[in-house]
Amino acid sequence: MKGLIAGLGVLLVLGVGFFLYSSPTAPPAEMTEAEIAQIEAEVSAIADQMMTALSNLDMSFSEAHYDPATMHGNDGTAYFATYEEWVAHNEELVGRFEELDADWTNTRVDVLAPDVALFVGQNSVDATQVSGARTNIQGYITLVLKKSEGDWKIVHQASVGRWTPIEEG
Repeated sequence: MKGLIAGLGVLLVLGVGFFLYSSPTAPPAEMTEAEIAQIEAEVSAIADQMMTALSNLDMSFSEAHYDPATMHGNDGTAYFATYEEWVAHNEELVGRFEELDADWTNTRVDVLAPDVALFVGQNSVDATQVSGARTNIQGYITLVLKKSEGDWKIVHQASVGRWTPIEEG
């Protein structure tokens, strides 16, 4: 019995020693400028597709580019804890419009890691509502994207906007 306890003690000491004195794992290699530029281009392309989809009142963009397992959203007035809540909100919102003409006016992409990027953009949207009213919307959007299985997916969106009537409907 003494031998068993002594053996377990030696294994414990060796395990703790190995844990404490083993060399730390090397940090990930720095990304090259070309790798960063490639990620910036890929993320910017997704943001451009978002504006095109918005102008076309096409909500199918969400299915292709948002990760339903992790997506959360905030539109400046409400937080959507599930992807389904967020999609329902956007479908209701887009249903208010007859026509949208949307484009980015200012954008930035920050590459946080080889598989994580932050997109920040300002857009201008000329909107014709179903009621006939025309509105200009200055929107501000922040996206967190994660690359999974080779595809960039949006895992969080925060957006807010300022609506200015152009003419009553």
